[in-house]
Amino acid sequence: MTIASFCHDLLLTEGPLPLPTLACRASAAGVTRARDPEAAVRSAIGQAQVQLPDGRWQTPLRLLEGRILTVGRLPLRGAPWTDDHVDGVEYDVAPLDRALRCGPVPLGGGGELRRRGGYRSEWIAPRGWPGLEVGHDELLGLRIRAGALHLERVPVTAALRAEGERLAEALDDAGRPGRWSYWHSDDVVADLWSRLAADPDLLAQPAPPLSRCVPAFAEELAARREQRRLLAASWTVTLGLPARLQEVALSEARRSGEALLEWLQRFVADELLELERHRDAAWPDEEWEDEEKYGQLLRLPGLR
Repeated sequence: MTIASFCHDLLLTEGPLPLPTLACRASAAGVTRARDPEAAVRSAIGQAQVQLPDGRWQTPLRLLEGRILTVGRLPLRGAPWTDDHVDGVEYDVAPLDRALRCGPVPLGGGGELRRRGGYRSEWIAPRGWPGLEVGHDELLGLRIRAGALHLERVPVTAALRAEGERLAEALDDAGRPGRWSYWHSDDVVADLWSRLAADPDLLAQPAPPLSRCVPAFAEELAARREQRRLLAASWTVTLGLPARLQEVALSEARRSGEALLEWLQRFVADELLELERHRDAAWPDEEWEDEEKYGQLLRLPGLR
């Protein structure tokens, strides 16, 4: 038994405990022989368990008891890949994903749900799970009941949207710029965990997915989508210039009153447009199927 699994079981059965108590119990059970057991315990549980505002630690699964999260899809291993950091699923499932960091979560229909870490979180479930299809006007509800995960269909109704507005109002001040990081989405819901510990009604009723309810999440996702749109509409290349040409570029940029990057982008765009006009004039009816000729014409000095 590891320190993490020992503390998880202890918190699951006894509820919130302070760090000194966890360390003392772990030492007495022989789980740790560290000179500083508190530091050892904190290191072992810091990325999975939740520290409450009063300093005590609690396991996420107990804080989620009776709550329901809604999602449009699940991050299951083997499922079709989607760009999680754009569609917001990592925010929608972040509380349950944190619970899975502590260990497998029992499923209401038998078996257990496990988490596989890596570049992006993946959930590993029994074959055939979830086995519940939802319509275009429904969401998948993930509810913790008696320590197990149960699935339910959640229709998208006016009542659901109203609950989302209430949740948005409750969490409107929870996010601050820079706190809601894609890479640490399970660590930055401290405000949400605190509210769950204090308010038994929070997330007790279905609401739209968290990425749509938490203002900071929605704003971050909107910014990501805009960034992706701008990147998709542009072409980024690396430009290598000899020192003497760097001076020419800097001088011309200063003379035009533009930033160097802006001047270079305009200059290259103008040259490419001129090349296009030259091509159309020279071969108005020719299909550009000759790759060698195409490559020679577009192999501009300094571009790679």
